[in-house]
Formats: sequence, C-alpha cells, structure tokens
Amino acid sequence: MKTVPTVLRGIVMSSFLVASMGLSSAYAMQAQDKRMIQSNYDQAIERCDALDGSDKDVCKQEAKAQREGAKADAKQAKKEAEAREEATADKREADYKLAKEKCEALSGDAEDACLADARAQYAQ
Repeated sequence: MKTVPTVLRGIVMSSFLVASMGLSSAYAMQAQDKRMIQSNYDQAIERCDALDGSDKDVCKQEAKAQREGAKADAKQAKKEAEAREEATADKREADYKLAKEKCEALSGDAEDACLADARAQYAQ
C-alpha cells in the first residue's frame, strides 16, 4: 500500500506538469501570434498599396485596426497564462502546507522522511 505522501506526490506532480506544459505552449503561441499579426498586417498594407485616394486610406486604417485588435487579444492571452501560472504556484504552496501538516501526524524517522519528501516534491 502506498503511503499518503507518495500518493500526493503523484497527483501533484501530474497536475504541475500539465500546468507547466500549458504555460510553455502559451508563451510559444504568443510569439507565434506576434509573428502572425505582423505578417497579416504587412500583407494587408501591400493590398492597400494597390488602391488610390481615400480607398487606400480606409484600407490602411482597417489594417491598423485589425492589427491593434489582434494585439489586444494576444495581450489578454498572455495575462490569462500568467494568471494560470500564479494559480498553479498558489495550489502547489497549499498542497505543500497540507502535506507538511499530514507529516506532523507521524513521528520519528517516518515524520522526517515525510517532510523530506514533501520538500522535494514541492520544491521547498
């Protein structure tokens, strides 16, 4: 039978890995989004260059508006990723405190081993 700290370690490490993979991919997506936003803007401006007069001005303004809207969406996505990262850290801290509290119910070498496992598991 697995001990409580071993079971907790498996559960928390799984959730931590999933959360950190999500954060890494979010940052990668953000960089990709920036490149895509600029590429789309450049292509739109090229199409506008074929126009004349006020049509050209309107076209360029539309391209700029689309770029600014896309930048705002990317900014929002970044904030959401940062909030997820902060929430993951908060959960990890709470799980560490819980594991530590459970270890205190043990005594002697079992308590010491449990606390060492908790510190290692939660990087404390």
